[in-house]
Amino acid sequence: MSLFPHNVIDFLKKSAYWADRSIRSELNLGYIADENDYTSNFTAEFRRQVNSKAMSGVSAISYKINGSLERKSGADACIILANENTAKLCLFEAKLPRLSTRKDAWDSIQKSTNGSHFSSQIQRQHKFINNFYIWEMFYCDEDFGKQSIPFLDYTSSCISHQDAYNFDRKRLNKSDKYSDQELINLHSYSNVLQVDEIIEQICLCNLGTPLNIEKIDDLLIQLKRAVNVLLIKGTEKS
Repeated sequence: MSLFPHNVIDFLKKSAYWADRSIRSELNLGYIADENDYTSNFTAEFRRQVNSKAMSGVSAISYKINGSLERKSGADACIILANENTAKLCLFEAKLPRLSTRKDAWDSIQKSTNGSHFSSQIQRQHKFINNFYIWEMFYCDEDFGKQSIPFLDYTSSCISHQDAYNFDRKRLNKSDKYSDQELINLHSYSNVLQVDEIIEQICLCNLGTPLNIEKIDDLLIQLKRAVNVLLIKGTEKS
């Protein structure tokens, strides 16, 4: 059973697509400073796309709270999709590689582990997989249709946590930071999706874990430190 009626799912899918495409355009034009700025603008634009169209029974709020969760969960943002009885909780980690202007600059060595920061984030994310659907979201700052391999023509490229986790476990150079070539290899290894496709599959209940709405508050205790939270509410009835 789907989380929402199909017309609502299609509406949310299109809203997610245009939110990501819009902020990618602003990034390309130089209006977005970094990946944190992109994430904040993306969740806010997703909210505006939903609310401005005024679909009956559907609403969205986004807000920002302190950023310690990223260190705990290895993720930058949380999206909550909920109807009257059921909710899906999502986390994603954002990266802005800038492959056309920088070389091997999107990852770093983490002092606490003396290894890859991205690898550490993936490992931390894995503790949350029972209750959250998680993906890695790679932003692209280049012109539409003129992006470096492996990015998509108009949107960010998204890779499921499970694909990233499996790829990370197979790395031979675990103490080194990720290179640009490894990022390309990760995309080749994985099923690359747009964020709107992920939102659609979550709403169709093909991805993620459906949770009783009454249990959400207890689960969200661990998200009190989330950087960006987007809550989208809808109805099960059309």
